[in-house]
Amino acid sequence: MNRKGFVISALLLGILLLLATGVSADQFADIPYGPLDESGMYLDPLQSEGFITGYPDNTFRGNRSFTRYECSAIIARIYGRMISEVLSVDPGLQKIMMSASFDTGPVYFQDVPYNHWAAGYVAVMDNSGIMVGDENGFFNGDKTLTRAELVVIVNRLVAKFDFAIFTDEESADGSDCEDLIFADLTSDHWAYESYQSLHRTGLYEGYPGIMVQPDRKHTRYEIVMVLARIWGHFREELDKYSEQYQAKMG
Repeated sequence: MNRKGFVISALLLGILLLLATGVSADQFADIPYGPLDESGMYLDPLQSEGFITGYPDNTFRGNRSFTRYECSAIIARIYGRMISEVLSVDPGLQKIMMSASFDTGPVYFQDVPYNHWAAGYVAVMDNSGIMVGDENGFFNGDKTLTRAELVVIVNRLVAKFDFAIFTDEESADGSDCEDLIFADLTSDHWAYESYQSLHRTGLYEGYPGIMVQPDRKHTRYEIVMVLARIWGHFREELDKYSEQYQAKMG
């Protein structure tokens, strides 16, 4: 990374850390939060950390689709917190994190006004390579996400930390995890390797012949379940990394 790229990365890292925490709200009015309510169980850790917010009337509206703007906001907050948490454990990883975090210089999308509420999140996501625009210079922020699109985005997020936190798991006999065989996703599909990669890190569970419905729109409930699993796994693996780091430092 040259000096100019390093400065850009440092500035963007600072912006990202400022954006990392949203505003933690009261419990959503349309979520039961009971002991048998699965949606509340997944929502609670993300909401308590300020990663996800609802609508002005304090509802979550979990059955609605998730837009790219909304996704850029929550992923950027989680990403920023992940970087902060990793550096708090091992400050020596700062240069590696900056190199891994930001791959390009600033990009300005024709359809994202500078004063748009998500403009900062979009800039960070694009420069990190986690979410990018199309070949015509548009971000298409109001477009809703499909299941395959989210898997690709999440896989890019996870890949930023594969040097220390998210590593490939082994099966019970010590061999590498076998690839899943999908009923509706062939090996030449553009999202196929992202599904397999998440499976190998233990973040995507499936069984032979599973149907993933890659073109179906994701609901807000479903995305929360995916991201809560990512965050929980990150915390577990970071604790392990912290123990190893402390032991190494003596």
